[in-house]
Amino acid sequence: MFKTLRDFWDRVSTRRKLQRKGLVVSRRRFDSEKLLGALEGSPAPGIFMLVMIWTVSAVVLTISAQQHIEGVLNLVVGQQAPRTIIATLDFSYQDAEGTELEVRQAMEKIPLYFRIDAKSNNTIRRNFSTLFEAVGRRLADEKAGKKFIPAAGSLPDQLAAEASPQLVTALGDFMRSPNDYKEFNTHLSRILARGILNRSRRDALKVSQTLRVIDQEQRKWPAKNVTEQDDPHAVADKLAAEILHTYGGGAREQLDAALVKMLLALIGEEGNLVADEKLYQEERRLAADEVKPVMVAVSKGDLLVRRDQEVTPEVSVKLKAYEAADRDNMKVDKEIAALIHNALWSLVLVIFAAFYLYHLHPEVVRVNKRVMLLGLVVILSMLANFVGFHFFNSLASRSIDLPNELVAEAIPIALGAVLLAVTMGYRVALCAGFFIASIAAMMLLPERSFDLAVKGMVICSLAALAVRSATNYRSYFIRILLSVFPLVWVLNLNLLNYHSPNFIMLLGQSAVIAFANAAATAILALILIFTFEIVLNVSTNMSLMVLCDYNHPLLERLKREAPGTFFHSLMVATLVEDAARAIGANPLKAKAGALFHDIGKLSMPQYFTENNLDSANQHLDLNPQMSSIIIRDHVKEGLALARQYRMCRTVRDAIRQHHGNDLVKFFYNKALEEQKGGNSAPVLESQFRYDGIPPQDKEMAIISLADACEAACRSLDKPSASKIEAVVDDIFRGRFEGRQLNNANITLAELDKVRQSFINTLVSMKHGRIAYHQERKRDHNEQRMGGSPPSPSPEKASRPAR
Repeated sequence: MFKTLRDFWDRVSTRRKLQRKGLVVSRRRFDSEKLLGALEGSPAPGIFMLVMIWTVSAVVLTISAQQHIEGVLNLVVGQQAPRTIIATLDFSYQDAEGTELEVRQAMEKIPLYFRIDAKSNNTIRRNFSTLFEAVGRRLADEKAGKKFIPAAGSLPDQLAAEASPQLVTALGDFMRSPNDYKEFNTHLSRILARGILNRSRRDALKVSQTLRVIDQEQRKWPAKNVTEQDDPHAVADKLAAEILHTYGGGAREQLDAALVKMLLALIGEEGNLVADEKLYQEERRLAADEVKPVMVAVSKGDLLVRRDQEVTPEVSVKLKAYEAADRDNMKVDKEIAALIHNALWSLVLVIFAAFYLYHLHPEVVRVNKRVMLLGLVVILSMLANFVGFHFFNSLASRSIDLPNELVAEAIPIALGAVLLAVTMGYRVALCAGFFIASIAAMMLLPERSFDLAVKGMVICSLAALAVRSATNYRSYFIRILLSVFPLVWVLNLNLLNYHSPNFIMLLGQSAVIAFANAAATAILALILIFTFEIVLNVSTNMSLMVLCDYNHPLLERLKREAPGTFFHSLMVATLVEDAARAIGANPLKAKAGALFHDIGKLSMPQYFTENNLDSANQHLDLNPQMSSIIIRDHVKEGLALARQYRMCRTVRDAIRQHHGNDLVKFFYNKALEEQKGGNSAPVLESQFRYDGIPPQDKEMAIISLADACEAACRSLDKPSASKIEAVVDDIFRGRFEGRQLNNANITLAELDKVRQSFINTLVSMKHGRIAYHQERKRDHNEQRMGGSPPSPSPEKASRPAR
């Protein structure tokens, strides 16, 4: 029995070794490439993936929201809780003390109301008018040599009579200026309209107190702080300064003090404002009625009561609200409403992401394989977040020291971004990261979804940025670990609001969960990357680096069976790697495509010039049409070999696009010459055109140009820098005029950099060497035989060694 098993294993291993070397055709298996090729160009896969993403996101959100209580105990105040109870859903309850505080604060915000007293207003106006008239009479009487006699019972006349001559003179000068006098009356009217509050009443109020003035026309002036309200002393100071602003005499301070005292007597200590207590109390009542009850929000996973903890009135209220919320949550209409709500939000996010990709990244939408890969990654990421969320809840229900603030660290939110960054590019990873972070935020804590979504987007963007340039699997794993761990740990800002005596322990728990998250993300990413590369034939920088190994079975065959083509591929790989790096393209993608772009020549290597330098030209006995078929078929044969060896899309694109739909000019021109001689049938240009497509991206355009430049420069006789530059310029001009670069998304500035890179590399490859004379060889032989070599001439001695 064991001998039979060993023989079977030997046959299988031998067959696989032969398959790797290309000596045995593998058995027919399910060809995913054929299925994907059949679906290419159809909108059905894209629509299907959008629907799947929408459905999964809506279901994940709804399931996460619908978790019912299992066996909640009816606890009473003073009882000790027999077990720890953790909330399994979001709910809220009214906080009586908080509501009372809110009502009190709302009532304190109501300003005091004061009305302008019309009687006080008129008295103040009349006092000022009478004062100026009395001053005028006194000046007239003194000029006439008479003594001014004030009217009995008139305060302004009495003040005018008691005023000093300097003050009376200053008032007279002020009254003789019509403009100043008119502006003074206008200013006085504005002050009276704003109100003058009794100083004692104002000083008795709090500094934070506000008030509103209702003027004589029942208009309510905007609320202002009590410190901004004028009192009689402040008004007297302002008016005195306005009257004396043009005074130029001496004793200004004494004059100002006397005038302020006079004006204060005219205004009176009470001012012109009267409190409206009835309106003030009515506004306070309305403000209290508008205050909504203060609700305390409890999130899923929050601790309600610990084991052996005494049930307080507050805890009792919380538990009753918890039971009521669960009863409402179990209603069918609530579940349907939640499903509709989640479905609508998911649809909005799906439409936004699809719109972004359609308009900014059409290269993703055009290829159904990429759409399916993108959808698969997004769905797997949402499911991973869902599993991580419920796994954390399961742990939290068994531990009394695991707070809900750590739930955001338990989900591998960066998984989708780190996968897409190496498979489809950084910008696509950002878009997917935005969608995944938004869904995860709504799933975890709906009431704090914005900050969690922002945190998730930051983690996704920075993690994708860290891994996008990884060139091997070890580097990819380490980059994920070292980027996700600190980001998840440091960006958990909710810990700053967590007040606990065990804060250091909480930080330790946070670090452990963040590290576990990073490790799980890295392991899952590696497993999925391997799966995608094997099953879906996806290319990443890591798989491209593996393809760049010269020990690949196809390159080994190429080295043995078509050494000239192998050397040509190596030269093209060198050219494209430097050029791609010069313009910021992907050098690994370009190099891998360049190494395998001519593997189709393995079918008939002797018909290609680089492989038969020492033998006769195989095309001498063939007509141009047949030679063109052989030359053009190396593209088809290359694609067949790529499918047989399950090569990635990058290699297949390089094979298909490196000649585009260009013309085989040598045999086309030869056919035209034969046609002119009457020795050939009509020549059709389609017989001499490649069946491929022009380059579709920068890397393929560089490979196409490098292939032609290297082959042309190899045929140069005594290549020099000027000859190489002329050949490169001619090839670039021909490809540009032939519209072979229109779809490559490459600019003229980038083409110029590629051209200069090609010239520099080709010149260094084709540089001349110093020719050694036969004398040197003979001298070397004589030295080996024991003879003494002749002394070198000064000219030879000065020549540098190569």
